[in-house]
Amino acid sequence: MLFTGQISIDPSEITKIKKVEPQSYFRRFLHTISNGKINDKIEEENFTAVSILQQFNLVLKGMGINNIIRLSHNNQDYYLDNKGDEDDLEIALEEYEHRIKDQKSRSFNTISLVLEHNEDTFHYYIEIKINRSHKVGAYPIEIKVDALINEFFEHLLGKKRLKHKMEHVFRSQDAYDFYLTSKLNEFGHFLNMIGDEIQKYIPIDDLIVDFSPAIILPTRGIRNPKEIDFKDYSKGPAFHGYFQSDERIWYVYIWPELCSEHDIYINNTLIFSESGNQIGELGEQGIEAGDSPLFDLESESESEEKLEENTTKEENIDKEDENKGDWF
Repeated sequence: MLFTGQISIDPSEITKIKKVEPQSYFRRFLHTISNGKINDKIEEENFTAVSILQQFNLVLKGMGINNIIRLSHNNQDYYLDNKGDEDDLEIALEEYEHRIKDQKSRSFNTISLVLEHNEDTFHYYIEIKINRSHKVGAYPIEIKVDALINEFFEHLLGKKRLKHKMEHVFRSQDAYDFYLTSKLNEFGHFLNMIGDEIQKYIPIDDLIVDFSPAIILPTRGIRNPKEIDFKDYSKGPAFHGYFQSDERIWYVYIWPELCSEHDIYINNTLIFSESGNQIGELGEQGIEAGDSPLFDLESESESEEKLEENTTKEENIDKEDENKGDWF
């Protein structure tokens, strides 16, 4: 289980409607034969790269968020942290402003910032995307937030012990529901705090907050984090493949196994593929995980358990301190 949300922002800036040549082949054909009378339209926001980043710098400071992972301008990386450096937001923004000082500050289509922020319950991945040109009616600023539960992150913790550590969530349906509700409420509170902070520093016409729990349904049993293969900036920020994100998200790939083993009833939850694509949504009706083939990884789980039982290495590890675990 991870928690994912989006904040859509319509800033109070001068917006102009701009005609653009259509992208689809058929629309381009109509555009040509009509001598340009048939066009598509986009909205173009009248703000600059530097000004909007300065505003968001104030928002992030107000939240105590200062750990940036990536800053890109028109999909070109101006800052990318591959080592897990902390407190580097000011450094990244200064470097960015220095590199574009000789360029026209309006010459951007998309600016993207990805940050991480750690609190007691959650490790947050926050992606802020600013689109100067966008479809008519769409909001130019979108913030995607993915939250992973800190309780289940521990470096080099083996799968058998990680599942044991997670068992308390699944001991009953009431325990599962209570755990999920409390975490979802905390996540929603965090998103609303971001929204409140934005309204302190950025004049806006509208702001929409939406969030949900999500389950990843892999097609196979995942034995260790190194088997998780993702690095796709088009997905949510937890799936971008940043430093240690595979170890932080590993428990989410184990979650459906435990749901199936304990026959947990699941509803009002997004369903993601192994690579981070949203492939569906369970509504109010929901399903019993134990009866659903979607959650049936039993054969993979059984083979892994047999492998663990017959491996001397695992037996030795079980006698050692938990902090010295192996992947298998």
